[in-house]
Amino acid sequence: MERALNDVTFSSGATLSGRDERFTTSGPAIRTDRSFSAAAWVRLDETGTNSTALSQDGQAHSGFYLGHQNTYDWDQWVLKMAPEDEIGASGWPRAMSEGSPELGTWTHLAATYDHATGEMTLYVDGTKQGTDVQETPWHAAGPLVIGAARFEQHLTGAWNGDIDDVHVYQGVLSESDVGAAYLGAVP
Repeated sequence: MERALNDVTFSSGATLSGRDERFTTSGPAIRTDRSFSAAAWVRLDETGTNSTALSQDGQAHSGFYLGHQNTYDWDQWVLKMAPEDEIGASGWPRAMSEGSPELGTWTHLAATYDHATGEMTLYVDGTKQGTDVQETPWHAAGPLVIGAARFEQHLTGAWNGDIDDVHVYQGVLSESDVGAAYLGAVP
């Protein structure tokens, strides 16, 4: 049996500095105003600021943010979605983890958004953690970004740590599909 290079995945992943390093696609990978799912293995090295593992840019904001929320007395994994692509947007829905990240530990994050119900769901290590409702979906037509996000027209949420095995899907993965992704199967 092959052993994972980092004891979790079969590649070494990308190590990002928490400054301005990131990976971007040439265009959108999914429609954020339709049902979608996203997943990644992450290892966070530092807290004290919001950190985004995966997002997709709009003009003013990313359409979704999958990562770590470390503001407003929160210290949790998060899936959040901007209510609109306008500067000053407020009332952001957030699906939050039950606990805080463990620094230096590989963690599998997965997110689903169901357009039919508006439900956003966050999974941590294959387990459903939190939900919220996105009542005003919109399409972020910019690139998929690994390791940062867009907020108020600026780069933000630079990731400090490792990211590996990123997947995005147009459609909602079932809870069992998320569990399979956590175990290394690609749905």
